[in-house]
Amino acid sequence: MKPERWEQVDQILAAALEREESKRPAFLEEAYAGDDALRREVDSLLVAYHRAEDLMEEPALEVAAKGLADEQVNSIVGRKVGSYNTLSVLGVGGMGEVVLAEDTTLGRKVALKFLPRVMQNEPAARKRFLREAQSAAALDHPFICKIYETGESDDKLFISMEYVRGETLKERLAKGALPFKEALQTALEIAEAVEAAHKRSIVHRDLKPENIMLTPDGHVKVMDFGLAKQLVSPMSGDSPDQTLTQGVSNTGIGLGTPAYMSPEQLRRKAVDTRSDVFSFGVVLYEMLTGVHPFKKDELLATANSILNDDPHPLSHYLSNVPPLLEHMVGKMLSKVPGRRYQLIHEIVTDLSEVMDSLSGPVEVLKHPGSVSAIRVPVHAAQTPWKRMVTVALFALAAGAVVTLIAVRVSRPPPAPLSLTQLSIVLPSDQQLNSVPPLPHVALSPDGRRVVYASTNGRLYLRPLDRLEATTIAEVQGEAGAPFFSPDGLWVGFVERFEGKRKLKKVAVSGGPPVTLCDISRLYGASWGAGGRIVFGQGPLGIFQVSANGGRKELLIPVSDREEARQPQLLPGGKAVLFMLCTDFPPHESPGNRNWDDARIVVQSLVTGERKVLVDGVVDARYVPSGHLIYVRGGTLVAQEFDSSKLKVTGEPAPLVEGIVWSTRYGAAQYGLSQAGSLLYLPAPSTEPGRRLAWVNRNGEEELLPLPPGPYLGPKISPDGSRLGITIEDPDNSDVWSYDLRRQTMTRITVDPARDLGALWTPDGQRVVFLSERDRGAPDFYWKAADGSGQAERLSTSARRMGPWPWSLSPDGKQLVYSQFDPQTSWDLWVLSLEGERRSRPLIQTRFGEYGAAVSPDGRWLAYASNESGNYEVYVRPFPDVEKAKIRISREGRRAPVWGPDGRELFYLSRGGTAMMVVRVEPEPVFTAGIPEVLFTGNFQFGAGRLYDIAPDGQHFVIVKKVDLGEGADTPTELVVVLNWIEEFKRLQRRN
Repeated sequence: MKPERWEQVDQILAAALEREESKRPAFLEEAYAGDDALRREVDSLLVAYHRAEDLMEEPALEVAAKGLADEQVNSIVGRKVGSYNTLSVLGVGGMGEVVLAEDTTLGRKVALKFLPRVMQNEPAARKRFLREAQSAAALDHPFICKIYETGESDDKLFISMEYVRGETLKERLAKGALPFKEALQTALEIAEAVEAAHKRSIVHRDLKPENIMLTPDGHVKVMDFGLAKQLVSPMSGDSPDQTLTQGVSNTGIGLGTPAYMSPEQLRRKAVDTRSDVFSFGVVLYEMLTGVHPFKKDELLATANSILNDDPHPLSHYLSNVPPLLEHMVGKMLSKVPGRRYQLIHEIVTDLSEVMDSLSGPVEVLKHPGSVSAIRVPVHAAQTPWKRMVTVALFALAAGAVVTLIAVRVSRPPPAPLSLTQLSIVLPSDQQLNSVPPLPHVALSPDGRRVVYASTNGRLYLRPLDRLEATTIAEVQGEAGAPFFSPDGLWVGFVERFEGKRKLKKVAVSGGPPVTLCDISRLYGASWGAGGRIVFGQGPLGIFQVSANGGRKELLIPVSDREEARQPQLLPGGKAVLFMLCTDFPPHESPGNRNWDDARIVVQSLVTGERKVLVDGVVDARYVPSGHLIYVRGGTLVAQEFDSSKLKVTGEPAPLVEGIVWSTRYGAAQYGLSQAGSLLYLPAPSTEPGRRLAWVNRNGEEELLPLPPGPYLGPKISPDGSRLGITIEDPDNSDVWSYDLRRQTMTRITVDPARDLGALWTPDGQRVVFLSERDRGAPDFYWKAADGSGQAERLSTSARRMGPWPWSLSPDGKQLVYSQFDPQTSWDLWVLSLEGERRSRPLIQTRFGEYGAAVSPDGRWLAYASNESGNYEVYVRPFPDVEKAKIRISREGRRAPVWGPDGRELFYLSRGGTAMMVVRVEPEPVFTAGIPEVLFTGNFQFGAGRLYDIAPDGQHFVIVKKVDLGEGADTPTELVVVLNWIEEFKRLQRRN
């Protein structure tokens, strides 16, 4: 942020705080004057300010009313409390008064922590105080302060804990940085302590130097787990107010310390173990350098720095810093949880590696002047060739990088343009559209502008010389697959609304989109010279349409066992480059491919000759520099290409390791300009960011104590004790069982084939799942729920089944599932699990039927069908489905689930943003009530089973999209690389 911009933000913030809260919104609306970026800056600081009002720099020992401290604590000193003689005052804080005492029974010194008198009548405070003891007492580790017992004396609650001699890390840091090796050893012990807590699903939430003691024998003791949050299941019996995400009511005391808070804490987002990783990174930085990476003179400025600034690298303060350590600290201090270490055990491992590799002294450098944080772009993970060149982006003028080179006649010619990288962080309201099945980002031919499709149905244009994007198109449904015209003045895209698709274009200056033609499906499009747009329609072949609109024409047909995707007209317009999918079994349906069988081909439009260029890769693009770019296993690869001879030459070389691409549809998220620039979406450093969460009927949410991961299809066992889930992997998805009480995972399937679904049998002894393990074709199997024994195949079909085992009848004798037919799309079938295990069609129409659920009494079948044009929920008698049909939902719904008593039917709204409920009366005649919103949320939406309801009928387990503040698989950053061609040539010459 420029100084003048910060001054504007500061002035508005100060003026807002001076006004009464009731008058503040009107003032701010006028001050923003339609400037959304200004609104985001000020609003985020207001949130941080109000968060900080209760979170002063000394929350543990100074926040409580100091005027009462001496009177309250001194009244305890010298008295007998249970079996303890109190000796002296150790400290007074908002959540406790601490005195030194002697345990007369065991003859040892202890620290007694009392709940302050002002809070004794606060039920929430008492609960939280006891939870502190319960959380910390569960931890038994040499580097964690031990809890001995809890008690009550004269109506005062107290905790007896280990008395630790020594000094706090805060007191030690007041003398300066720790010696380098001592800092690493101290950090290692802190990390091991926190790891022990995380293994018990306890998040400290207030990790800071004041809560770390340095003992005389040279070790650490991590203290004060009073702010810890224990992640519990609602099924355990705990009520929502027992979780420590809540502050103490009416006390003015919040949770955490601003200077060591993670960004998600300051923003009041839900936190998990990765919040402790950020705080640990701040502590480690301070131990190594003696400087806090974010701290300013004022509390608000410190909060703003944590939210918006990146600190100086360690090498700014230290000489000879190990590269791994510099990388570690930067990773810990990422603003986005998903880009941090996901497990603190990884930090323990890397710290040990750093310590083992030390060879020379590391000294603190003397830097005059300011040590404030600096603002730098957030870069993606460094790939091999990017690590060779680290160049800061100094200037962007008129959308192009101006390379400032002093040229004199007497000097040699200027050096080749250097590789430069720019990161574009997307605002929270402009997140990218769902990644499959199409690319949703594009780069203009001159490399000056980026266009991307958002989840809100808008296309955004972002010039590289500006800090904000503008909306150039807004549609009713979804917008996706943007691509530029050769002159860069138009953007083509696909609009999807109510199951229909249209190919459209819009001017980069904005205006109403223009419809070019209707399409049934789209697998990539490009705009060639001469006003022709070519687009892939999979098994239908490659089509073309005039850029002015009109009738679409078949350009390149394909055979029955081929699909054409991502086409591009080559220079001259006489040949088309595209991806060809071949040799897939007849039972396969579109959108599920083995990309080892895909190939990049070029076909002459003059002779019709087709050449195979590269096997086993996806999504190729040609650039005028004479290169073919494609994706192999998530790595972007470049290879020289002779467009006149239509052949690749030279050896392929990796450009970027880890870009986002769809393993289901083969489309990659990247774009290229004719000027030598590259745009791509970096793959997240973790598995896809989904969380499993309990949600009650009021919408109150509690995350399960599992890290973000690629979870699918949760299904609760009949007794409510276990959760069956699929953990998705591009190569080997498997079915797992999660014990909700013991919080342990058991792997049920281990076959290298993809296994999907975990449908419990009524007795809870087995799970039914879908797998391609035997025939390379999907069949249903079942296996013991504890993972023992072998899987038994239940079905054999010539057609594709799936994508999920939907429902078992209450007696466990019939399985309802979907099966694909080229003539009737997806139909509902039923498989008998007795005798010869025969299948028969249940509901077979020309529409798609999904998500079937048999009622608890076995008399009714709920399912979703698109017969009205949108997916809606219907109910029919079971198994005699032709006797009646009742429509349950309206305005597009799917994924029905019966309540345990069979008198409620739940389903997700379109887009997965709301849980709907309908009361039903199955007797004497089936009747349904009016659909109502039960609660709303940010839930994962897609194929397969999305949620389940617990046997108590009060809680749901749901696959939840990860919010930005929690670290997500939601794409939040685009990376632009300038002059990549020069770097590629340099690497080729060196090789």
